[in-house]
Amino acid sequence: MRTAKIASNLEIKPGKGSAFAYGDRGDQNMPRAHQCCLVVGPRGAGKTTAVVNMIERMPYDRIFAISPTVKSNKELLARLKINEVDVFPDPNDVSCLDMVVKAVNQERDDFERYHEEMRKYNKLMKAVNSESPLFRLDEEAMLDFYKDGDFQKPKHKWGGMKPCMALLIDDAIGSGIYTKGIKKLNSMVILHRHQGQLKEGGALGISMFFLLQSYKAQAG
Repeated sequence: MRTAKIASNLEIKPGKGSAFAYGDRGDQNMPRAHQCCLVVGPRGAGKTTAVVNMIERMPYDRIFAISPTVKSNKELLARLKINEVDVFPDPNDVSCLDMVVKAVNQERDDFERYHEEMRKYNKLMKAVNSESPLFRLDEEAMLDFYKDGDFQKPKHKWGGMKPCMALLIDDAIGSGIYTKGIKKLNSMVILHRHQGQLKEGGALGISMFFLLQSYKAQAG
């Protein structure tokens, strides 16, 4: 066997980004987002109670749920602030996975739209408040932002912050998303941190929580 000396100044330089984009938000004693979490236990073991208490302490702004029982649990919907339009009661409908991904991408589009409009708005306000002649103002921008007798700042549901999102899947073992939709679900799990990719780099991502009564199943 031959050996060779290598330079001693070789350094591993990690990228600037973080695997946990929302690690600095929420309770620092909780797991960082984004994550994939599997909670397994028999009926009555306290899966839902444990997960709800954990999610409440994490920085999620919007939560989706795929479950045939979650709509009947009004306390769960209220505590996690889950909008009923984000609840998919039929886990046999594989398209619900596409609808969640579409919603994440819509949040991405709204986030990027807001910041692009803010750049135009700030540029316009700088021109308005300068000593430059009025004919140098961007007429298109003036039409976009001048409403009700004043210039209106762009609005964003999350105040310009990247929304932190999660998906809760409960009581769905053996259903369509775990059988005929398994390839789609697997892809979503693998790419969960990369959902809603941003033009500037990075992504919004989505955490995924799976609540199951059995670790093994004959199907799915």
